[in-house]
Amino acid sequence: MSFDLMALAQSSAQVIAASMATSAWGWTRGRLGQLLSRRTDDTSDPLAVLDATHDTVEHNAGAATLQDAQSQLHALLYHRLLTDSDLAGPLADLVKEIGNKINVSDRRQLINQSAQVSHGGTAIQAGRDAYGGGRPA
Repeated sequence: MSFDLMALAQSSAQVIAASMATSAWGWTRGRLGQLLSRRTDDTSDPLAVLDATHDTVEHNAGAATLQDAQSQLHALLYHRLLTDSDLAGPLADLVKEIGNKINVSDRRQLINQSAQVSHGGTAIQAGRDAYGGGRPA
């Protein structure tokens, strides 16, 4: 299965940021730490980024803080996806698992969509609907 890495990083960042405000954060942090630390040739510390982002979310309520957290997570995840070609599948699976662990009231705000088009078509999202219109063959 091929992934749009930018979209995967964005949707993953949204779910992970939402989990930071739930009781599932400890579990999420542990699983993400395992997944993101599996490369031995990378000297960065993904847990430090996760912890700093979590501290920001925990101590500063508001939509701007959540957007900042999502931006930080997006940058971390996108970089990891670009440098580790085997990360996309496990990350997508983990994000689904995280979504199932956070409360239904938290998940109502999260809408993860993906669209795939062929033959140079364009994917369009409007609200909660997505349409992928490919050119006729």
